[in-house]
Amino acid sequence: MESLFVVHVEQDGLRCDLRGDVLKAGVHDGITYPCDHLVVTYTLENRAAVPCYVFNRGHSNARSTLGYVEQRPDGVVELSQKACLPPPDCPPTYAPVLPRVSVLKPGERQTESVYFELPLKAHTPFDFCFSESEMAPLAGSQMEFRLGYLRADEAGGEDGVPMPAQVRENDTLPAALARRQRFLSSGLQALPSGAVRPVAPWS
Repeated sequence: MESLFVVHVEQDGLRCDLRGDVLKAGVHDGITYPCDHLVVTYTLENRAAVPCYVFNRGHSNARSTLGYVEQRPDGVVELSQKACLPPPDCPPTYAPVLPRVSVLKPGERQTESVYFELPLKAHTPFDFCFSESEMAPLAGSQMEFRLGYLRADEAGGEDGVPMPAQVRENDTLPAALARRQRFLSSGLQALPSGAVRPVAPWS
């Protein structure tokens, strides 16, 4: 694999080692990849005295992968695992789209790899809110990977959002908690060549 970046982050009692690589199309470890992928791998360790809820299990009731891609207003392409809120004009759904979490207890570690097909294409749990013609192509030369989380001791209801009495692996949390999540970040990194390929909107 072609290495893109290696970053070490410590924040809120969490220790995170992040790396980004490009996996070329082909057969790797017995798996066939028909196209190149940008792979973000991280090892997260909880050194705090309380559990941490990590938004890296996707969303319920949504056709979504575990990794999201968005164009930010500042021109940066954001790759993420996080809790997402619906766009303002998104039509209501019969079943709510809610973020799922993994639970990292004190002293525990987890290692995850997130695969993004290249060239990158905008994707969130709320793709259904937009038509193809409304999906603007990605552009830019920089990216940032962000991993959303909440510590159990700061997930109370000071903003009126109720928390479940017990949070277990793969549970959903109230969508409004997306506003309260914090992020572990790779910082700004250069996009690999060919990572974005602007496509004209459908006429």
